[in-house]
Amino acid sequence: MSEYTLPADTRRDGDSSASNLDLRTDDGLRQALETILRANSWDLPVAHALVAEIRHRAGRNAKHVASTTGVTLDRGLVDDVLLAAWMVLCRHGENVLTAARPWAYLMNSAQRQVLDEVRAQQLLTNDASIRGRAREVLPQVVRPVGSTSTDLATALRHEPRGADVDSRADPR
Repeated sequence: MSEYTLPADTRRDGDSSASNLDLRTDDGLRQALETILRANSWDLPVAHALVAEIRHRAGRNAKHVASTTGVTLDRGLVDDVLLAAWMVLCRHGENVLTAARPWAYLMNSAQRQVLDEVRAQQLLTNDASIRGRAREVLPQVVRPVGSTSTDLATALRHEPRGADVDSRADPR
């Protein structure tokens, strides 16, 4: 994700173009995004103000993700929503511009992405997700490697070295 780096400074001060826009409205978002896309740069005062507004809104979306999935609400979850919104803007900025309600489109897309990631992580780590046939083939006993005589004999067996053995494959 190296191509997606947030602007370092998200302050609103010293910004004449951002102060003229009400970034809380859909029209303000559209105007800010058009300015950013025209300049082909996020290193603008209006961009920094937009990121600050997205961070503010990301808190509400993170709260919804936390209440839906049962994960703890922390700064990391808010940052995940912020990064997801950033990626939506970078990848689908034109779709945000043409949406009937751009803020809703942007923040719902980001929220869905984070929600899907959290649910996928929960499925990977949840014991209850192993059901049916998968449970039948789980080992009943876990033995360390080399605990049986066959494992030990296999581990101690020396492979022959000769002219027919490729020396590049053997790091010794």
